[in-house]
Amino acid sequence: MSDTSAIVSVSISPNPPAPVITASGPVQFCPGGSVTLTSSSPTGNLWSTGATTQSIIVTTGGTYTVQVVDGLCISDPSNAITVTISPVPPVPTITPGGPTTFCDGGSVVLTTNAPSGRVWQPGGQTTASITVTTSGSYTVMRSNIFGCTSTSLPTVVTVIPLPTTPTITPSGPTALCPGDSVTLTSSSPTGNTWSTGATTQSITVGTVGSYWVRWFDGTCTSDTSADQRGDQSQSANTDDHPQRPDDLLLGRQRDLDIEQRSRQHLEHRRDHTIDHGFCCRQLLGPGQ
Repeated sequence: MSDTSAIVSVSISPNPPAPVITASGPVQFCPGGSVTLTSSSPTGNLWSTGATTQSIIVTTGGTYTVQVVDGLCISDPSNAITVTISPVPPVPTITPGGPTTFCDGGSVVLTTNAPSGRVWQPGGQTTASITVTTSGSYTVMRSNIFGCTSTSLPTVVTVIPLPTTPTITPSGPTALCPGDSVTLTSSSPTGNTWSTGATTQSITVGTVGSYWVRWFDGTCTSDTSADQRGDQSQSANTDDHPQRPDDLLLGRQRDLDIEQRSRQHLEHRRDHTIDHGFCCRQLLGPGQ
């Protein structure tokens, strides 16, 4: 019988305690968010992702655990942390109700297909449609119950300024006798549209009426110019009622008074209004 071998002592080391994971914030978030998971063990960590640091930053959904390796021994898995990435709402669209380039004074209605949770920018409106009258880039953002958002592509609106309002210059006095006329000229050499329908730079008028002109510069039409009102004065012929000499003197004085009032009236009319005047009154003597 041989001698007894050397004695070998065998010891069993206990496994390290299972670590505990703590999260730095919510473990459910929208795409683009993140959460930091930290092990309670400062060393020896082995995460389910393969990382060996004490903390990991998680940006994707899934279930995460960590174990501690102490020499040849390894701990039981930690508590599991499930990270959830919330869905984003569908990207909304914007549909214009007409041209998005228009002249000043116009507008366009923009409508989104987002049924709820919508906010327009700029402006902050929450309605399905908005009416736009100013230039800018317009978007609509939609949010869901998870707080996730999506934003439409921008719709660009361009408002074109109106051309300068033309002015009208008369060629002479605007208080006319029957048969007389006056030429009205627009300050714009081209693109004119008169209230009469004429498209020339000047028109000749001899009838009662209000006259205005607009200027079209090829894109937009200006505001309407100040009105020019045309009135014809009426002749007063006294052939049917011959005057006595004393009536003639009174009539002449009356005529002077009327003429003076007419001049005063015309001096106060600076807007080239053609009024009923007294320039054609004719006083006849007896037997004439």
